[in-house]
Amino acid sequence: MCTGHRRIALRVAQGLGRVLLVIAAVHLAIPGASALAAVPQGTGTQTSSEEDPRPVIVDIKVEGLELQDPETIARRLGLVRGGRIPLPGQWDRAMRQLNNDFRILVAPDGYSFEETEGGVIVHLSLVEMPFDLDPKFVGNAHFDEEKLREWADIGGRVQVYAAEVEAISDRIQRAYRRQGYHFVEVFARIGGDGVQKRDIAFEIREGPKVYVTSARVVGDENFPEEGFLVWSRTLKKAASVQTKGRGLFAWFGHRYDEEVVEADRIALMTAYRDRGYLDVVVAVEPTFSRDKSGVRIVFRVDEGPLYRVRSVNIRAFEIEPDPSRRGENIERPVDLVIPEDELRELLALEVGGPFESVRVQRDRRELLDRYAERGHIQSSSFEGRAGSGGGQWLGADPLFDYESKEVEVTYKIQQGRPFTLRYLDVEGNVDTKDHVIRSRISQLPGALIDGARLRSDRARIERTGYFSDSFTRGAHPPPSFRFRAVPDSPDVVDAVLTLSEGRTINANLSGGVASDQGLVGILSLQINNFDYRRLPSSVLSTFN
Repeated sequence: MCTGHRRIALRVAQGLGRVLLVIAAVHLAIPGASALAAVPQGTGTQTSSEEDPRPVIVDIKVEGLELQDPETIARRLGLVRGGRIPLPGQWDRAMRQLNNDFRILVAPDGYSFEETEGGVIVHLSLVEMPFDLDPKFVGNAHFDEEKLREWADIGGRVQVYAAEVEAISDRIQRAYRRQGYHFVEVFARIGGDGVQKRDIAFEIREGPKVYVTSARVVGDENFPEEGFLVWSRTLKKAASVQTKGRGLFAWFGHRYDEEVVEADRIALMTAYRDRGYLDVVVAVEPTFSRDKSGVRIVFRVDEGPLYRVRSVNIRAFEIEPDPSRRGENIERPVDLVIPEDELRELLALEVGGPFESVRVQRDRRELLDRYAERGHIQSSSFEGRAGSGGGQWLGADPLFDYESKEVEVTYKIQQGRPFTLRYLDVEGNVDTKDHVIRSRISQLPGALIDGARLRSDRARIERTGYFSDSFTRGAHPPPSFRFRAVPDSPDVVDAVLTLSEGRTINANLSGGVASDQGLVGILSLQINNFDYRRLPSSVLSTFN
């Protein structure tokens, strides 16, 4: 054996994955190998670094893999860079498990070592055995195989690895439960001849479909109801609870979905916390019928105390780079440019009142709007926010007193500086003329930016109906303003109004049968936005 490449060969029997440790001439190959052979096999006992004679693994070279990640397979065999080579018993067990999970064997003379500085380099030559783990489904009475494959996220695959079985079973089980089969069980059965062909059968025990017969909330004694009679806003409405029992169009109830119930539990807690009950706890108590086809859900609420506002403060800060920490910023306190008394008149959060998040959000909107009226543009409205000089909301910083159940609230604002408008550009108006849009804009160039004016201008443009689409409500982008910094003029900006033309032409074709006229056809053409000086000369030119 060459002294430059000293090797230890481990020969693996291909059928069983058994490892035969070759000990002959080991003393010349790796110092201390005789001590390694003397370690009891299969004990897994680890010795200290001073006593362990096994060499350190410096690198791992893997050949022969196409489907699996070499590093993952090496780790399954107990081979890790910086670690020690596994004991013979450990290696034997790892090889058998690798064969069972991945159908991978070590080739003859495929496990060897190359001595190098600081330890050895492990050489692995592996063979991926051909196999077909054909997934089958048994017991699925209510859903076909195509639907199960969709749930399992395997599509039309004919190969499934043993390492995937647990995740596939879990996906199928969770999908069944979303359909109301709460007691479903999924078992994976692996069979076949064990060498060239293996089958995986997913045995499904669906169980009964469970329906929610009733859903109640108990313990909600102090939750504030809003509205009147049929317009009242109860706790279940405020939390948008989706778990429902029997109803006019659901005589048997609605299907039971544990994930939906858990989401409702969290929504109920959120509704309480938004209204100042910060210590609220909501528990779910399901009661199943004897045949397990029905369940009564009780959301039990422990409200806890109501937290009240002790004080409300408004503070301004400037964001600056932290000189001691690269890439981080610090908040430097500055004076308010708008008198604090004027800002306090806008606040909905009151001292002595409940600490409600809806009031905090309203205060955020009102404070930013007041700054926008004085020309302070938010940094999020700029093209390229870095160094824009815009302002932003830095958050509401609450300080809780858990003994007195009171909260000290500090509103933090980056004020920015006021900006003057130099020029207003309009983009995206393909059919609508510029003058039609500009006639609805009251913000003048050369004047201080007024956020209130811009909001009303945007609303007037939206009301024209030229830039909205009732057929794609919610998907059509509304008109919006953004701002561009002007070079060498830090207090001046250009505004850009971005538009997206809506549907302006609607053509409808309908027909029917009349007793006196026979077949009747109706063609209607509606044009909402056109130039009266350029009327279409034909029907086809209307759409051009």
